Amino acid sequence: MSTEFPAFDHLSVTGEGHVEAVPDRAVIAITVEATDQVLSRAQSEANRRMAQVLAALREHGLADERIRTAWYDATPLRDYNRPRRPTTGYTVSHRVRVTVEPVERAAELIDAAVAAGASDVDLIRFEVSDQSALMQEVRALAMADAREKARHLAELAGRRLGKAVRITVDGYRPRRLYAPDYVFYSASYPLPRDSYQTELRPGTVEFSLTVSVTFALED
Repeated sequence: MSTEFPAFDHLSVTGEGHVEAVPDRAVIAITVEATDQVLSRAQSEANRRMAQVLAALREHGLADERIRTAWYDATPLRDYNRPRRPTTGYTVSHRVRVTVEPVERAAELIDAAVAAGASDVDLIRFEVSDQSALMQEVRALAMADAREKARHLAELAGRRLGKAVRITVDGYRPRRLYAPDYVFYSASYPLPRDSYQTELRPGTVEFSLTVSVTFALED
C-alpha cells in the first residue's frame, strides 16, 4: 500500500513566511595582484602589498580573527601566439575575506584597503549575525499562512479543518541584498586621493521559508 497520501480525508497546502531585517555585518573580499617575469618577484610584491592592506585594516580596528584567506593563486602567463606557448611571466593573486561589524564601518575599511594598495574590492555581502529569532518568526508566519489557506479551502468544501498530520519544510531561502551591482574597485582604475569617500546603502536582508502541511478534514 502506498504511503504517499494519508488513508483518511485530508487537505495539503503550502505556506510561505517572509521577514526582512536590517543587516548588522558586512563580508568583503579584498584582493591584491602582482605580475612579473619571475615568479618569486611577483610573489614578493603580492606579499608586500597584502601586508600593507592588512596593516591598514588593523590600524582601522579590524581584529585578526575577522580576516580569513579566501584564495591564493600563482598563474603562469603564456604567449599563445608562439610555438609551444612559452611562459612570459606570472600573476600572483591573494584574496582575503573580512567580516565587518557594525556594518556602518564597511565603507571606511574599503577606502582603507584601496588606499593601501588593494587591486580589487568586490563581492560585498550584508548579513544578519543572529538569525535564530528571525527564523522562528519566519516559521511561525509560514505555518500561519498554511493554516489560513487550509481553513478557507475546508470551509469552501463544507468541511472542518482538523489537526496537522504532516509538515515538510520545502525551502529556507535567505536572500542577502548586495550593494548595487556589487562594490568593485580595481587597481586598473585607481581612485584619486582627493576622491569622495565610499557610501554604502545596505538595505535589508530577506529570509523566506516554505512549508507543506497536510491537515485532516472532519465533517
